[in-house]
Amino acid sequence: MNLKEKVNALNALMLKGKIDEAFEQFYHTDVVRQENYEEPRVGKTFNWEYEKAAIAKVDEWHKIEVRDIATNDEDQVSMVVQFIEVSVGGKRFKREEVAVQKWKDGLIIHEKFYYSIEPVK
Repeated sequence: MNLKEKVNALNALMLKGKIDEAFEQFYHTDVVRQENYEEPRVGKTFNWEYEKAAIAKVDEWHKIEVRDIATNDEDQVSMVVQFIEVSVGGKRFKREEVAVQKWKDGLIIHEKFYYSIEPVK
């Protein structure tokens, strides 16, 4: 499976709400993930716990879509632009983000998210 196929398979699981399967199948044990300029989170287990806590805060998922994908097989880097609209704590928010993913041994070893969050009026 080439990098674009892996990214497509990862996103297909995410869009179906199978985030646990996506984590298990596509993330390296030593993955480092980072939101904008926050401190990086190290390790698959720690990142999965963080993800579950974030998901638990969502009252309702209104929209999630992958808008663009770019891959570079030679450097093992992918970039995904996605749009998310959710309600949290009774307020509705939208976010367009770019995830930059570096791959090692067929798995994501580093992932950084760049985004801003806006309230929906």
